[in-house]
Amino acid sequence: MRTRCRLPVGRSSGYVPTPAPLEELDPESEHIREVYARFGLAVYLTQCIERSLAILVVTKYGPGPGRMTQSDYDAKLDALFRKTFGVLVATFRKHVSQPPSFDVKLDEAVNRRNWLAHRYFWERAGHFMSPEGREVMLSELQDLIDSLGQLNQEIETEGRRWWSESGLDPKVIDYEADKLIRESRL
Repeated sequence: MRTRCRLPVGRSSGYVPTPAPLEELDPESEHIREVYARFGLAVYLTQCIERSLAILVVTKYGPGPGRMTQSDYDAKLDALFRKTFGVLVATFRKHVSQPPSFDVKLDEAVNRRNWLAHRYFWERAGHFMSPEGREVMLSELQDLIDSLGQLNQEIETEGRRWWSESGLDPKVIDYEADKLIRESRL
């Protein structure tokens, strides 16, 4: 029996459908799944941007990794990770001067993140109910993914440039990334 991936009309908000195995999805369910997937990727990119900004504030624009203990580093990151994205951007701006164009991108990222997290599906409820509306959603989500991905890449490039200037060996960074992947496997 196939189940639909959207909430049936008249069901309470507590109803969670059991998804069909991926190979059994009908075209409408595949379309709906793609909306959720792109939404998830856009939200993921905002989280990458948030965490990268916090790490840059603590390392590049803070005392530097060689000038603090591991517990100091962890405490500073924990404090920044608890901040909202908007407050984190304000903190970032206190520590570094960036071109106005970069500041605009950060403001747009905060606004987009808040819209995605708090209003996106509510404001797109009508769109979500038709194939044409979902196509509009897929297009706007792809535009968000593209712009957030570009901003994330700019921040990552800045971080890698700083690692290089600080003498951090890229092999160590790659090793730590691989270690994280290995440890996440069940």
